Amino acid sequence: MFDQFDLALFDSKEDFIWRTQKQLVNEFEKFGYTFPEGFQDQIASTDVILGYIEFLLSQLIQEGETRFFSFLYTLDLQQSRVEALLGRKDFIQKLAYLVLERAAQKVYTKKKFSS
Repeated sequence: MFDQFDLALFDSKEDFIWRTQKQLVNEFEKFGYTFPEGFQDQIASTDVILGYIEFLLSQLIQEGETRFFSFLYTLDLQQSRVEALLGRKDFIQKLAYLVLERAAQKVYTKKKFSS
């Protein structure tokens, strides 16, 4: 997942992943959700990151549609990509991937234009 970005902008692939994890923490904290203690202190695998995102998205959905869609709006996900997932059995898994991808895009863009 992370290999689709030009990692030359970062000290290492791990640096990019770490920054993406921090971005995810910031995005979810805006809505009162936290990752496990230490999540942003060490590099996690993509599967572990996606698992946490899936869990937090499930909690957001339980809070209601308005709050859930407000969260998606703040992430600035492409509406058409989210709508294409609605009604699928693997909705949460696919959406978690989009959330992770969008966080990585934000990190990448921030780094690219700040250098």
